[in-house]
Amino acid sequence: MNDKSLRPFGVKDQIGYVFGDMAGSFVNLFVDAYFLTFCTYVLGISPGWMAGLFLADSGTPSTTRSWVLSQTAGDLAKAATSSNHG
Repeated sequence: MNDKSLRPFGVKDQIGYVFGDMAGSFVNLFVDAYFLTFCTYVLGISPGWMAGLFLADSGTPSTTRSWVLSQTAGDLAKAATSSNHG
């Protein structure tokens, strides 16, 4: 694959990736800060408990989180919609 129309990956590309990664990190920071504020002030959960949840969440890979969330959401949906007739 020696195509001359494809330019090499340069410094401009690297800087673009850096700024994109920083933007994604800032979005995650704002979402986490909002979630922490909502849970502590509105729901009344202690900040220490939320910090422990955030710490436990940062140690798990995203594939595990998505699997656990999908299993939990599925179980909650089944429990909410189940009746004596199935």
